Amino acid sequence: HARAFRVTRSQASSVTFERSKVQLKRSSGALGGEASMWLAWMITLGIVIMAPSVRVDGAECVLDPALPPSLTAHADVQPLCAGFLDPTLPPYSAKANGVTDDTLAVQRAVNDSYTYRMVTRLPPNSVFLVSREITCVQDGRPPAMRSYGYQIVGGSGGAPPIIRLADHSTVTSGVLLRFQLIINGADQAPSHYAAGLRAVTIDMGSNPTVSAVSLSGAQLCSIEDVTISGRAFLAGVVGVPGSGGFTSNLRVVGGQIGIWQQSYRPNPSLSGLWLSNQSCCEGCCTGQGPLAHPAAVLLQDSRGPLVLSGFVLEGSGEVPGYAAVRIAPIGYNVPRKVFAGSEGPRIGADRSIALEDGTISVGTGLGISNEVSSNDVSLARVYVRASTVAKCGNTTVTSVPNEWKAIQHWTYTRGSSAVVTNGVEKVTPGKELSIPALDLETGPIATPPSRNTLLTMHSWDANSVPAWSPLPTAVIDIVRDMGATPSWVNATDDDGPRIQAALARGAAAGTPVFVPHGMFHIFDSLVIPGNTSLIGGGRHVATIASSFEHWPNDRLAPLMVINGDNTIISDLFLQAEVPVFDGIPAASCLLDVRANNTLVRDVRTFRLFNTTDSARNATFLNVAAVSFTGSAGGRFFGLSLDHLDFQTPKGPHLQSSNVGTLISINKTHNALHLYQASVEHLVFSQFQVQIWQSANVFLHAFKFESDPQAKYGHVGDPATGGLLGMHTSTNISIFGGSGNYGVMNTTLSRDILFAWDTTNLEIASLVRKPTLGEAEEAYWIRDVTESNNLSISVTVPCSKLGLLLFRGNFSKIF
Repeated sequence: HARAFRVTRSQASSVTFERSKVQLKRSSGALGGEASMWLAWMITLGIVIMAPSVRVDGAECVLDPALPPSLTAHADVQPLCAGFLDPTLPPYSAKANGVTDDTLAVQRAVNDSYTYRMVTRLPPNSVFLVSREITCVQDGRPPAMRSYGYQIVGGSGGAPPIIRLADHSTVTSGVLLRFQLIINGADQAPSHYAAGLRAVTIDMGSNPTVSAVSLSGAQLCSIEDVTISGRAFLAGVVGVPGSGGFTSNLRVVGGQIGIWQQSYRPNPSLSGLWLSNQSCCEGCCTGQGPLAHPAAVLLQDSRGPLVLSGFVLEGSGEVPGYAAVRIAPIGYNVPRKVFAGSEGPRIGADRSIALEDGTISVGTGLGISNEVSSNDVSLARVYVRASTVAKCGNTTVTSVPNEWKAIQHWTYTRGSSAVVTNGVEKVTPGKELSIPALDLETGPIATPPSRNTLLTMHSWDANSVPAWSPLPTAVIDIVRDMGATPSWVNATDDDGPRIQAALARGAAAGTPVFVPHGMFHIFDSLVIPGNTSLIGGGRHVATIASSFEHWPNDRLAPLMVINGDNTIISDLFLQAEVPVFDGIPAASCLLDVRANNTLVRDVRTFRLFNTTDSARNATFLNVAAVSFTGSAGGRFFGLSLDHLDFQTPKGPHLQSSNVGTLISINKTHNALHLYQASVEHLVFSQFQVQIWQSANVFLHAFKFESDPQAKYGHVGDPATGGLLGMHTSTNISIFGGSGNYGVMNTTLSRDILFAWDTTNLEIASLVRKPTLGEAEEAYWIRDVTESNNLSISVTVPCSKLGLLLFRGNFSKIF
């Protein structure tokens, strides 16, 4: 029930009563689905809504009116203003001493965090003893899919919190931390969004049939900065995020299996991965087929390749049956289900693997086992120390067990994918191809990069990325310290100047700037200076939103500009309000990157479409959703540029924004790495991603989809052109990727991938699923070189669904 007053708790515990109206945003994104509808109904009836507030370090915070009295009653101790729930504080009161069973308290906090769109924060230096599964299962489709998500994070300022499973616990599902979306009793991993696990240590104890984590999801799902160990357990992670979701900085010590990938997810990927000492621990290796043996990585199902970037796999040949990487298809003497509601086997699973920048050390053991399947393998800059490096079909690669040998590039296929080098197709359908021929036994001894170098070259140093802390000097809070107002306090004011002032102050002092739970409007672009960290209270709720009515520069200025080097952006929701005229939305730039050494992770992007009469005055220009120019460089994780949609009057389908591109890279030269970039459904545009006169661009685990309009039967709708266009650029790489893609409109482009005068182009392990209604005359890739007034073109037809290796412009590598 709504309170008729606002409660202010002062340090003297005095209570005052003040009247306060709550103003709602034009978008329901600031509140939970049912709560926002309830509040809207109250306001419609003219009822004045009162929201409780609390004083935090002397500053007043008005709480989200969607929060129930059961939580606001504890606002003096719980960090509700920031957007977190702490299980050790009332009303949960977990002991976190490693002795008392905290299962119920942790589960209650996790449930409330999801219901009220907050984040469960486990304080540092704590140990949570649990004896059952911690269930993070969305049962049914929530009102706003991407506005919800179970998120558990460890607090900073001490040792990471530990979740410890009591020995011989009864875990019915077989997974300790189970993140899942179930609709009508079936697993729906493709629609599982915004779930996250970060900065925790998991101690599995002695539970040989239990795995630590399952998080098979899509966009905005992630596993980050997690360590898993124990005396006996089945697997560290069962099913990792793909399709725009990612895993980074994961270590698994012990257990029978480090990573068990058995879910049909598009190019699941891991970076900064360290797996060691997998073995037949006591009570382990009791399953059938592949589950009877230990492995660092067991790959049984995926759509597109499993991609490892920056990894260390350490095992021993003394362990019977061990393989660093074992590829074994679903149905190979092993049951499919690992927990209730999990999906069955899928048609068209690829189960290929792509490994870059890592080490495999197994001594007299086996590196890669691919003996019973016809799956592709791609290696790039991999160092091996093994007597048997790989067994793939009838191909065996051997080496010296105690000597490091370097594999700069190696590709294996059984003829189902295209392999093009020096302008020539190398594959004979139905026959094995191993290229180049490897002679590691007599080859030179190599020295691999250090372990720390490998684990951070595609990730980040977990100690260098800041996080929210309850200490008042740890962050600059835009509400507590600068006076910004969330939408439920004031939905019409401009919070931009306050946030901009916080950024300037943070850059000068070296202090992170924090955006708490809530929506904050800005009337002009935010410019992020160098040496700044801007962090939020959650990728689903800490929202910075542009206001269309007040936006300058013909309403096309970027929402956020990264203008200085050494910047970190994390855990935010960026929403741009853009005009719609005659059913066609204008494009808008959400993120404009102009500086080097930038880290962006867990940032949700969205376009809110405005159909008011004032939208008719908007100017339509070619604008990218994310733009990289000038000195842009760094690492960007999980940019999900797909749900930038609106409802068209032509039918019940979604049509994406009309002009420009989703990603534009223009005249950049610093190293630019995009991990799990998800680009999907753009129409009207020649290419969804464009690279122009740039160098050193690297896409890892690239997710893509063409516009799905054709499957709805709307003939004549403007449909998708090409995926990626590259013009006069150099040193461009795509390592691993997949998607449902076909050229739907050849007047825009007849090539999925197009390169013009682009040198040092490398594409590895790219897989596509054909799309209904696609143009049969289109090409997978067309690489055109202009030289001495001659045009030389190399093409791969779309009949080849896998593009295992493409080296452009006749590079003399093989």
